[in-house]
Amino acid sequence: AAAAAAAAAAAAAAAAQKNDDGDLEKDLASAGASCWDLVLGGRLLQDSERVQSLGLLTDLYAVRVVPFRFLTASEDRLARIFDGVTGNCIHTFQGHRNVLKTAAFSCDGEFVITASDDFHAALYVVSTGLCKWRFRGHRNNVNSAAISPNGCFAVTASDDGTARLLAMRTGQCQKTFLGHRNVVNHAVFSANGQQVVTASDDGMAKVFSVDTGACLQTFQGSGAMQAVACSPCSTKVLAGCEDGTAKLFDMNTGACKHNFKPHDHYVCSVAFSPDSGHVLTASIDGFVRIFDSSSGALLQRINHPDAVSSAAFSFDGELVITACDDGIARIFSAETGACKREYHVGDPNVASPVRTACFAPPSDATSCRPIACC
Repeated sequence: AAAAAAAAAAAAAAAAQKNDDGDLEKDLASAGASCWDLVLGGRLLQDSERVQSLGLLTDLYAVRVVPFRFLTASEDRLARIFDGVTGNCIHTFQGHRNVLKTAAFSCDGEFVITASDDFHAALYVVSTGLCKWRFRGHRNNVNSAAISPNGCFAVTASDDGTARLLAMRTGQCQKTFLGHRNVVNHAVFSANGQQVVTASDDGMAKVFSVDTGACLQTFQGSGAMQAVACSPCSTKVLAGCEDGTAKLFDMNTGACKHNFKPHDHYVCSVAFSPDSGHVLTASIDGFVRIFDSSSGALLQRINHPDAVSSAAFSFDGELVITACDDGIARIFSAETGACKREYHVGDPNVASPVRTACFAPPSDATSCRPIACC
């Protein structure tokens, strides 16, 4: 909330008294403190502001905001879940002995998977913060980890040149995806969960079958491939390249459909909007760009004071969250590019680069809840 909890309660009560039909009072009783912001004279109060005089409460109103959470991974070896409304860290996942490269939610939000330069990937239970299993099968840094849409598998990518398919229940390796001739920087599942797509320093992205492990398609980039994303319809692949370009490929034919305007440095993160209408790219040049996926037109160019390691859309496509080397996660409007909120991750006096930031799945995201297949 934007001010002290006591002021929030008093303001909310004052607002409830002004409401004739009692609906707001009923909402207040059922909602937690994190569901409200404070507005004074038409202006949203900032986190650090305090209301000193109770006399101001005649102009102070509690405004209902939608609660949300987000996840970060930092070079301080920790993954964290934040309450997006209050800015408070509500869960911390520890145990890695080196830099965290990534952290990701399961589709139901019940698990978090992490990847680290300690050669390990780990799965945590969100409700308890406990580590369920730790995978030690890679022989070098683990660069990425993700959980399949059905919650049955996880996939990891490593500097050892492989990607591994892991069983979610046990953390045991089920398949090893081979074929790259260099570091594998990223591996993700397709939206239907039937394929794994990888990006490598060998300049290629590959599509593998989850069922057989066979390579189904290969895409040629321009220099090392740093990041990949699959469209929600599982028909297109977006790949970020070392030369600052992002390429949109047809997953079935391998044809390159678009070559998006290059950044000044390599593209380290790419994503599709939930409706596939937009794509975004993030680069260590400090910019996030949002494009129309059909025309390739540049829609937004979002500047940061330092390198951007990752960027992702919210589940409704209205917001973008970014991870920056200055130790701050930021949320922007996807439509206007305006910065809506900044969050200091970890010790604000010792900036530790944030490597990943992503929104938690909404509580009603039932379409991708795990099925009883494993």
